[in-house]
Amino acid sequence: MSQWGANYLAKNGGTYEEILKHYYTGVYLDTIENFEACNR
Repeated sequence: MSQWGANYLAKNGGTYEEILKHYYTGVYLDTIENFEACNR
């Protein structure tokens, strides 16, 4: 992930989810609570 690119996207209204999905295609974002529940 480019710091400059992420900064640009954020300054132009990009959310953290949009920025992460821009750099890491095919990712699924979820809460830590759901992650912990799946690993029990």
